[in-house]
Amino acid sequence: MSSSAQTPTPPRQRPWHHRIGLGTLAVAVGTLAWTLVSLNRSLHSDSASPPSATPSSAASSATPSAVAPLPVQWGGCTSVALREDTLVCQLDRPGSLQLWIEDPRADALVVEIDDRSVATERHAVGNESGQGLRVTVPEGARVLTVRPGDPASLMAPWSLALAPPGAEPPEGLRRAYAELRTTLRGDDPEATGQATQRAIDIALHHGRLSEAVDLGLAVAHQLSTHRQGIPTAEHVLRALKPLARRYPKGRGDLAAYQGLHHWYRGAIQDAAESLRDATRVALRLEDPGLCADAIPMYAETLAELGYFDDARHWAREGLRIVRGRRPACELGSALRTVGWVNLLLRQRDRPHDDPTPFLVEALEVFGPEGACPRPTKRGGARLSLALLALEQGRLDDAATELRRIDRDALSIDERVHLDDAAIRLALARGDSRAARGAHEQLRHSVVAADTADARWRLHTRRGRLRQRQGQSRGAIEAYRAAEGELDTLVRLRAVGIGRGELADRYHESTAALVSQLVHRRDIDQAWCIVRQDQARRRTAAVAPSALDSETRARLDGMIQRYRVHKRQAESLRREARALPRDQMRDRLHAAAQARAHAGTLANELVKTLGQVAPHPRCAELSPPRDGELLLGIYPRERDWLVFADDGMHTTVHPIPPPVPDHPPSALTSSILASVDRRLADATRIRVLAHRRAQRIDVHALPWRGAPLGVQRPVSYGVELPALPLRDPPSGAPRALLIADPTDTLERAQAEVREVDEHLTAAGWSTSVLLVDRPSEHPRASASGMVSLAGYDLFHYAGHAEASAPPSSGGWPPYAGGNVGWAAFLELGRAGRLTVHDVLTMRPAPRAAVLAGCRTGVRQLDTGQTSMALALLVAGGQQVVASTEAIDDAQGARFARGLYETVADGSALDLVLAMHHAQRERWRTTGSLADVRVWVR
Repeated sequence: MSSSAQTPTPPRQRPWHHRIGLGTLAVAVGTLAWTLVSLNRSLHSDSASPPSATPSSAASSATPSAVAPLPVQWGGCTSVALREDTLVCQLDRPGSLQLWIEDPRADALVVEIDDRSVATERHAVGNESGQGLRVTVPEGARVLTVRPGDPASLMAPWSLALAPPGAEPPEGLRRAYAELRTTLRGDDPEATGQATQRAIDIALHHGRLSEAVDLGLAVAHQLSTHRQGIPTAEHVLRALKPLARRYPKGRGDLAAYQGLHHWYRGAIQDAAESLRDATRVALRLEDPGLCADAIPMYAETLAELGYFDDARHWAREGLRIVRGRRPACELGSALRTVGWVNLLLRQRDRPHDDPTPFLVEALEVFGPEGACPRPTKRGGARLSLALLALEQGRLDDAATELRRIDRDALSIDERVHLDDAAIRLALARGDSRAARGAHEQLRHSVVAADTADARWRLHTRRGRLRQRQGQSRGAIEAYRAAEGELDTLVRLRAVGIGRGELADRYHESTAALVSQLVHRRDIDQAWCIVRQDQARRRTAAVAPSALDSETRARLDGMIQRYRVHKRQAESLRREARALPRDQMRDRLHAAAQARAHAGTLANELVKTLGQVAPHPRCAELSPPRDGELLLGIYPRERDWLVFADDGMHTTVHPIPPPVPDHPPSALTSSILASVDRRLADATRIRVLAHRRAQRIDVHALPWRGAPLGVQRPVSYGVELPALPLRDPPSGAPRALLIADPTDTLERAQAEVREVDEHLTAAGWSTSVLLVDRPSEHPRASASGMVSLAGYDLFHYAGHAEASAPPSSGGWPPYAGGNVGWAAFLELGRAGRLTVHDVLTMRPAPRAAVLAGCRTGVRQLDTGQTSMALALLVAGGQQVVASTEAIDDAQGARFARGLYETVADGSALDLVLAMHHAQRERWRTTGSLADVRVWVR
């Protein structure tokens, strides 16, 4: 179980005595076995590394450099040795090796053992390019070779040396292991790092490559969990990288440990990326231990980041692999992860499995009579069951589960969640006295935790208590304090501190504050809070792009020290509970000092981020233009609020929440009818929708006989700070037009030619990139990427990388956005234009038309970045983007209509252009295009 807005934290921990060569070390050095077993009982299961697209250098046949070697990855060896820089796969018995060929001609390959062709069994991995081969290796085999089936192939054969395991470790290596065992007993990470390096050097001297890597990774993991060991762990991991990357299993193991190391540092995005790479290696090579280690933890990090559907898939997959084939402790951890992920899915009304059976089975595994009795694991599972019962209204069941939790076995963060659940239960029961007592207990836990998340909970629950007592002013004060902590949470999330997506988390205090202000008829303040909330949530996507390399490096160092002090504080407090009273005081004092250091660093981080990416306030957000009406749609738990702001007067109207799957007319009667007169008086509409309401195509809702977007120009705001007015171009406005660089769309080139002709006739200067006009490539940046700088308009008609979630599970985190959002635009020979490229090309064109599939954004609260949002963040003002797939022919006709409003060198107002194009489409076809115009 992991931290979420309503769930406890720490990463799963389970014994590692089966994994990463530790069994080999125990056999080789019996005196080290007890250290490794006890050490590994505290180790966490995470990590793997990115699969390489090139073959291992293992005994590859010497071939001319002009001949490409076959791209082969391999696994299944008992150990990997080095003999004069040649890799040797050592097998302690006849068995199966797993090969993975990243080549579309894998079916035509021939596999030989000692120059004799052998049969293979093939396997595939969903969403992975390539082919897996299982090869049975007989006893005494010496060389495995893979050859192209076509003698004329330019691919060179690939070979791997085979051998039985080597002899017992020599005396020098035994002494190095004994020295390392001694340093592991102490509390000196630097000495441990030095002893580890000596042991690795001696192991390498004797050709024991995988043994050296396994030992270094195990020690690095132990250091990652140690009070002051993170810097040394990072040093060990860096030193191991060139060794581990020499063979595929090593790359996987390295990525797994790096994933866990990132987790302990609080860098969940980085952890997910490493664990994703580990999972891919594990599945390609069918490594059961690595699968069991990496996949459940990969699912857990995805749930933390908000990729819930993918988290559900990988949690199921991890449980399938672990069940019946791995130790009981791993099964219990996988069950707990699956239960927790499905609890989160349920909380967010997403497709889910019933969490209860998974959590109950996990309790059986971890129970006193279970196969893996673990008191520290039971509390998290019970807390999840309590939260589930609380949300289902089973208050007695929730109370029973909370009473069964051993508070002393919980981490500090888990105790915060426990007390938070107790207050929620008391409030649900109407027991104010019990709620006040639980609030006092929460206050003590928050002092110990000293995190923005814990303080947010304390202020939010205090607001609920005061609200229940009729103290409206006191409730508003408490909710405002919670909003201050939310500011900190969003800033820390932007640099990788803090867990969880921000779409569905932490909006409780904001909604409660808005409700209290509306109740007191302070409508302007309520509307201000609504707008600031969405602007604040943009920081998670925007802030990193605003950091230069020097600032980023400084922040990374601060983050590392912050995590060290925070973990040290909790470790010292945990140790204090087992000490006599006279010694406990000193230990608690040291814990308080470590906690104070962590708090100071967190404050400095927030201050730095506030300077480079400040949260906009109401006065900094784009006000309504003359005649423009801001239409705010804000969902609450029991109703929705519809705000209308024309710059002079703000009104609010509570409406019943729309019923899913009801026709658009029902939405009109509940949303548009409440502000009918305000709409009639407006000359244009800017929609500012929140959370679930962002999915509604407001422009398509019927109003007074036709869709709103036909009656009025409609745009969608993203609540970025208003930009200062730019000087008008000294000459003709400039446009960059790109058409189908992949040469796969029939109408895209004709579309761009028409746009080019229309703009040129209107006095624009255009640069055009067409497949059949390669000499007209636009100006490129120093990196070779097409540059957008200096243009007033960017029109793209081509392929955007976007797809529906793959049925067999995707590979998040996705670069530049969630699945279904464009991560990049295809530019043919110029490469790809990614959101990260756009964010570094400031300023972006004022206007952009992205005529590619799913280039737009619907839900802005997730902290992800689409191409449309990236252009606005980088300084754009208006972007036309699609929310669905675009038909080639229809897209061309619609784009033509967009530019009919431009004449005589005039500026392009995409909001008016969209209105004109939609109106013409409605007149001729009776339908609207699935596109929106997004504005700052």
